[in-house]
Amino acid sequence: DAPVNPTQALLNIHFNYRVKDDLRGLYRSNYRQDGKYVAMATTQFESVDARRAFPCFDEPASKATFNVTLTVPEGSVSLF
Repeated sequence: DAPVNPTQALLNIHFNYRVKDDLRGLYRSNYRQDGKYVAMATTQFESVDARRAFPCFDEPASKATFNVTLTVPEGSVSLF
């Protein structure tokens, strides 16, 4: 078998993720503002936790760039 020459490729993956409360990957948290609790999504990307948020290889030798699209409800703010 002859070696394969390096090349660039584009891979599209459609992925849905429900934000959970388990403090791993991308999860739901809250803070108080003006006496009210406000929900937010936050991350904890230790070790394998990045793979909990979206399909990826979380290894130093396999780094890649991603384009991420967020659907944010009206009246909400995204700091991404």
